[in-house]
Amino acid sequence: LDHTDWILSRAHSFGAFGSTLSMAANWAINNSTARWVMEKMMGIHRDRKLPLFSRRSFLRSVPRKLTKRPRPGSDPDLVIFFVDYYANYHDPELAHAFLAILQHNQIPVYVPPDQLASGMAMVSAGDLIAARSVAKENLQILSEFAREGHQIVCLEPAAAICLKQEYPMLVQGEDSEVVAAQVREAGEFLLQRHESRRLRTDLGKLDLELDYHTPCHIKALSTHSSLKTLLALIPELRVNTIEKGCSGMAGTYGLARETFETSKQIGR
Repeated sequence: LDHTDWILSRAHSFGAFGSTLSMAANWAINNSTARWVMEKMMGIHRDRKLPLFSRRSFLRSVPRKLTKRPRPGSDPDLVIFFVDYYANYHDPELAHAFLAILQHNQIPVYVPPDQLASGMAMVSAGDLIAARSVAKENLQILSEFAREGHQIVCLEPAAAICLKQEYPMLVQGEDSEVVAAQVREAGEFLLQRHESRRLRTDLGKLDLELDYHTPCHIKALSTHSSLKTLLALIPELRVNTIEKGCSGMAGTYGLARETFETSKQIGR
């Protein structure tokens, strides 16, 4: 791996540091001189707008009762929530909003407090040794619940792909296969609940117009219609679908100095 790929593929390792020192980290993200230094030292293009760090990560702010390990043979409707990197360190409100949906529908949930990021960035960078190490740790946490038939719900589509498609190749064996079979992307999970009439649709009106672009990882999961179908359940919400292909970010591709301009051209 070159220097930039090594750093970007380990963004999750810096997440705890950035969250703990969020004031300093966010100052650097918004400071042109600091961004110039980051470009020289880390290979992240100075003009790429980076997400700010939250003062408290999702896993540090989630209610403690949801991180208490359930006993074997618990409620069969129990779902295991896999948050991955972005919502954990940059947008915990997104993860809390999804928890609110689960709780509104009286769906029991367990949030493993020691879960790691999926390792998809490492896979994309070609660092399979590091990705395999991450996969083994996550499989040790998730496989027991998968064997009991509990669904593993991923908020991040890339994480769903990683657990479902990459883990069985990184770590061959029963653990990875049983976990892959139980993984659901969040939109897919909610749509399945709706189709089986187990999702509450007593939703308030939302007089709003929004544009929706289907992420490439959603397309790769073949669940690209799930979120559009779910959004259509909200009264008065108007959704314009943008199907223009790849956004150009492609994980860490749009961050790197060498590929930043190309990513912008793709996004156009």
